[in-house]
Amino acid sequence: MDGDEISLFILGNFADYIFMISYGCLLFSSSLLVTRSMEEGSIGQKTGFIVSILGVIAAVSDGIENVFIILMASDPLGFPGWLAIPHSLFAHIKFKLMYLSFLWIALALVVVVIGKVVKQKQLTVLKACAHSV
Repeated sequence: MDGDEISLFILGNFADYIFMISYGCLLFSSSLLVTRSMEEGSIGQKTGFIVSILGVIAAVSDGIENVFIILMASDPLGFPGWLAIPHSLFAHIKFKLMYLSFLWIALALVVVVIGKVVKQKQLTVLKACAHSV
């Protein structure tokens, strides 16, 4: 890579911060939206509040990972090799928390929808019983 290509690579990593803010907000707000649909004080709701914070932590970890990438690209030959360990650690944290958040949102959404369908059917059965009495 020549100097111009490295400069573009670094610029791309700075632009990546916009994406991090976007997905951090998406994970936070999506998780919170699903969580607020759950029964007050339930385990699901408590878990949802924690998961909403994990989405933000994933984005912050991504930002820290990018710092290492930018440092590495700024001086590839002088970059200390041992810094690859914390770089990899933050990347690992980012991906684990991101996947965990997406998985939780999807599963919790299914649980909320099923719960609403079951509750609606119960109301229908109760109304039918009340009319027959």
